Amino acid sequence: GRLLEGMNRIIPDGAPSSECLPAEVCFKSVDNRPAEVPMLTVIHIVFLREHNNIVEDLRILNPGWNGETLYQEAKKILTGVYQHIIYNEFLPIVLGQEGMDIFGLRSAPTGYQNSYNPSANPATRNGFGAAAYRFGHSLVGSFVEAFAPDFTLRASDPMEAHFFSTRAIRDFGVFGPNGIGRWMTSDFKSRADP
Repeated sequence: GRLLEGMNRIIPDGAPSSECLPAEVCFKSVDNRPAEVPMLTVIHIVFLREHNNIVEDLRILNPGWNGETLYQEAKKILTGVYQHIIYNEFLPIVLGQEGMDIFGLRSAPTGYQNSYNPSANPATRNGFGAAAYRFGHSLVGSFVEAFAPDFTLRASDPMEAHFFSTRAIRDFGVFGPNGIGRWMTSDFKSRADP
C-alpha cells in the first residue's frame, strides 16, 4: 500500500477505483463507494487513520516486522474493532434485542466465538440490498455540515451538491474530514424514514 498525503490513508495496491463524478479526484478503497456521500468518506478515513495508528503501535512493539506483516496484523485488529461496533452497537439498534437473539448475533462476553462457516455465501442478498437496507439511505440528511475545532458551525451545504463528490473532503479549509467528523459526532441527527 501507499500513504496518501494529508489524508493519513493507506491505499492498498490494486484497490478498485471509486465511483465519483467526472473531473473529481477519486479515492481508492476496498469498497468502490467511499465518495457516495461525505459522511461515508469520513468513516472510511477514520478507519484508515486508525489502521495507521495500529501499524505505528505494532512497529514499536515489533521492530523486526516488515511492512506487509504490519499491514496484515493491523488489518486483523481493526477488523475485530469493526466487528465489535457492528455486533455490539449497530445491529442491536437496528434489530433490537429480540432480533439479536433470534438470529444468534450476540457476541460472547469473553473470549471469542468460533461460528465461522467457510461454506456460507457472504454476498448481500438481493432482497436485503434492494429493499431492507434502503432504510440506511434515509439516514442521510439534507445537509453536509462542518464544525470548527471549538465545535461551532463552520459550513453547511445542501446534500445534493455532494453525492459522489470528494470536493468537501478535500477542502481542509472549510469542510475536510475533521470538520465533517466533528459535526457527525455532535450534531448529526437523522431518523430512518419508513
